[in-house]
Amino acid sequence: VTLAQSKKRKKRRDREIETLLRDVIAIRRASNGDSHPDLCKAMENLGTFLTERERLEEGNRLLSEALEMKTNLYGVHHPQAAVSLLNMASNLTRRKRPSEARILLQKATTILTRAYGDENALTQTALNSFGYALKAAGEWCDAMRLFQRVLHARRVALDPQHPLVMDQERLVHRMRKRMNRVEKRRAKRITQA
Repeated sequence: VTLAQSKKRKKRRDREIETLLRDVIAIRRASNGDSHPDLCKAMENLGTFLTERERLEEGNRLLSEALEMKTNLYGVHHPQAAVSLLNMASNLTRRKRPSEARILLQKATTILTRAYGDENALTQTALNSFGYALKAAGEWCDAMRLFQRVLHARRVALDPQHPLVMDQERLVHRMRKRMNRVEKRRAKRITQA
């Protein structure tokens, strides 16, 4: 199989998946109306799919509509709304709008922490995503606190040899090394001045 054939197959498969996802939305809308949890989920699935394929504007439109529907159905502080906030933040990050994504990540993290606590896998995902957003903004200390918080929660909930614990330990270790290097460079510049 050549690279061109492989790309052609992937495009065909993506078109088929998109068609199926659009069909699901139409079926959900026809059977349940314009405001139903199943319709929200179908719209989020297509919005996420399009975002991952770099069709960001269309993905954003669907994710925004699903978020609005979820907040109307469940309220703005419900964990289901937080899931939509996470999806929207991913889209905004890909659209190079990190400050807007960061606001949504902070809201989602607050909602999920209140609802489930730090030991919940979805909360941990939100905390890590928020940490990466802070790291990208140069707020390394705040990012490190979130990464360490997730590490602590994973150590409490999982076996020390669990892959998620080990991955988080590596993340914290890499961050700590990087922060130490930056601090050493800063101290060296100060002493040279």
